[in-house]
Amino acid sequence: MKITILQPAYLPWLGFFDRIDASDLCVILDNVRIDSSSKTRFVNRNKIRVKEGWIWLTLPMKNKGLYSDVLIKDIELVQDNWNVKHRKSLEHSYKKAPFYMAYVDFLNEVYSRQWLKIQDLLDYTISFFLKVLRINTPLVKASELPVRGKKDELILNICKNFMVKS
Repeated sequence: MKITILQPAYLPWLGFFDRIDASDLCVILDNVRIDSSSKTRFVNRNKIRVKEGWIWLTLPMKNKGLYSDVLIKDIELVQDNWNVKHRKSLEHSYKKAPFYMAYVDFLNEVYSRQWLKIQDLLDYTISFFLKVLRINTPLVKASELPVRGKKDELILNICKNFMVKS
């Protein structure tokens, strides 16, 4: 059995979905602390291409600065106008793209809702993209598994959990 274990990501890159598609099962690692490295942190942000180069779309977290204390699944979003800004940035940058109109309803729905927790938004968007890409790999949240551990030990225990069952 091929298992992919990934932290959730905001507007994930294509490789995120390629890894899921190449697997028999994907475990979303929502029960860990957000990565504090500015080079690898994509749980609450991602880059988009704009006319002038690149810009970051960042989800504002209430728990900002508490990376060592808050699990991804528990991160709350600041209720300001981030969704309006993100929607406008995407529209401005991609409205002339060939398939933009096919996804405008999805974008309008995502950015018109008030998301309380980051994980709810990520679950919704990742599920949508999986459906569009016709990827049927089952997803399981690590927080729903009977496993514990930190770092490598957690990953190993997740794998062992599914190896016993197969």
